[in-house]
Amino acid sequence: MTDAAASWRAASTIRPAPSPCASGRSADQPIDEALLRERVRQAAVLRRATVDRGASDAWRLVHGEADGLPALVADRYGTVAVLRCGSPAVHGLRAAFAAAL
Repeated sequence: MTDAAASWRAASTIRPAPSPCASGRSADQPIDEALLRERVRQAAVLRRATVDRGASDAWRLVHGEADGLPALVADRYGTVAVLRCGSPAVHGLRAAFAAAL
């Protein structure tokens, strides 16, 4: 979202179905590849500190809004990551998310 002067103000993701909802966040920068890389990096640091990866090679790497990435869930199974994109906007960024993983 931008203001009347076309200055960046916030971002929002919208899920049109099955039940419409919007998830907004105020930010000082747009959702771009640099932001995605940083949020995924922060999520990975948190998970490394809290998940006993010796007990399993399957764990949730990114958990949507909790990691500042609304509508995105990334689960890791060994060397494979599986993405769930919960909105058309996030789906459009899936290549950038994959690169960040």
